[in-house]
Amino acid sequence: MSGSLLKFLGPVVFLLGLNVHAEPLSDAKIVMFKNGVNDVLLEGHRFTIVSAWRENYNAHGFNVTTIYAQLPTPGGKTLLQVVPVFLRNVSIPNDPRETNELVTSGGADCTLHSFRLFVPKSATAIMLVVADRDYGDSYVDTQPVHFDFYRLAQNTEGLFGRPRLYFTFDHRLEASKRYCDVEKALKDELALPWVGGASLPWSDSGK
Repeated sequence: MSGSLLKFLGPVVFLLGLNVHAEPLSDAKIVMFKNGVNDVLLEGHRFTIVSAWRENYNAHGFNVTTIYAQLPTPGGKTLLQVVPVFLRNVSIPNDPRETNELVTSGGADCTLHSFRLFVPKSATAIMLVVADRDYGDSYVDTQPVHFDFYRLAQNTEGLFGRPRLYFTFDHRLEASKRYCDVEKALKDELALPWVGGASLPWSDSGK
């Protein structure tokens, strides 16, 4: 199955309850950023990506990333605005959960939750993939990894309840095998490299 067909069929296959495995995204343009404040120009939009560490004084500190963009308001002013993610709701598909931050977390040995931002070669839409591993029995368990893909959407009509720019759910793919570390799954399954601002400080499995 080709990458473009897979992307098109993603939501349909998901609704049918079938497991579709991921394909490499080696030709995609990866958004690279590090801990701190990062200014990124993508597809005509200027983004500010802020990646900050939340110290926990154990093996379970976590990374918090928020995405902003300079956007016009209805009154004509340009303000720095949050670009949220409307996360897929397994229980109620038509009622996504809004979040203003992306969290990378896990333990000293394995990352359970991480993400990447990229632009596919065959499209101009900015994409976000969130990788989540089932917890299982412990942080070091080997469990299924799920890839949820979101695309950047524009609320050009000014519809109530949505900001000017936001990420909306596109489709879900499954890793072809079980992993302990989603960083390794992102590299092996999707060919997406390690990104400092999206990864735990001690994680280097994707390098």
